[in-house]
Amino acid sequence: MARSTVFRFKGKEDDPRQIGETLKVGAVVLGRITQHGDELGVDADLVNTADGTELWGSHYVRKLADVTEIQSDITRDISSSLRIQLTGA
Repeated sequence: MARSTVFRFKGKEDDPRQIGETLKVGAVVLGRITQHGDELGVDADLVNTADGTELWGSHYVRKLADVTEIQSDITRDISSSLRIQLTGA
């Protein structure tokens, strides 16, 4: 989905199932970001919009300067998880 389409949900606590129905998608990535000094904590979850179950989830802690590294790690880990689920490995 286009970033402009999904940003209307930013900062809201909407039900992932309702978001999925609105966007007509099978899964959504939900997250929370916290900052403590120069450390950034990111909790990210991939949620099945049909039943609200977590397909994948992880917690990342990096230095604030490494924010792009966190983004790459989340992208890689979700992609890897989906690949495993699709192949049944």
